[in-house]
Amino acid sequence: KSLDTIYGTAEVFAKKIHEMSGGKFQISVHAGGELMPPFGVVDGVTNGIDALVYTDEEKANAAAESRAEARAMVIDWMRSTQGQNLARRLLALVVTAVWLAMYLVAAALNITAVWVGDSLSARLAESAAIVGERAHEMNGAMMLILGFYFAAPHMGELAAAAIGRFSGRGQAVKERSG
Repeated sequence: KSLDTIYGTAEVFAKKIHEMSGGKFQISVHAGGELMPPFGVVDGVTNGIDALVYTDEEKANAAAESRAEARAMVIDWMRSTQGQNLARRLLALVVTAVWLAMYLVAAALNITAVWVGDSLSARLAESAAIVGERAHEMNGAMMLILGFYFAAPHMGELAAAAIGRFSGRGQAVKERSG
């Protein structure tokens, strides 16, 4: 700030850029030696001070690359675990059978409660309600299991199609900006 003319000009320049870009681009002005010692610019840049100018577009591109990497990991995982598909399907069927049995037991208890005496009928209806509630609590998990059971064989194709779609969009953005 010792050279008011240069520092003041830099502040005016930063303000104009901010106004012209509609607030999307902002330059922060610092006095000499404020961010790093004199003659330390080269060391500062090589040690990461250049990360201060990380634009929204660079952030979006980095996020898109991270999502693409995550999708690729899921596809690789699905490909590498193809041998476990039978075990996953068997487990899904067993859990589904238990869930379905709970609903059937609740229905059977309710039906039986209609044909027996009043004292036993109330107990059977209460038991049916408890079993039915537990089965109902499993609905969300069951939908995930059934979805995974039916979608797992096709997950690689679905993810590959999605990656193809999004990587095509990312390429178009790179071509427009380049």
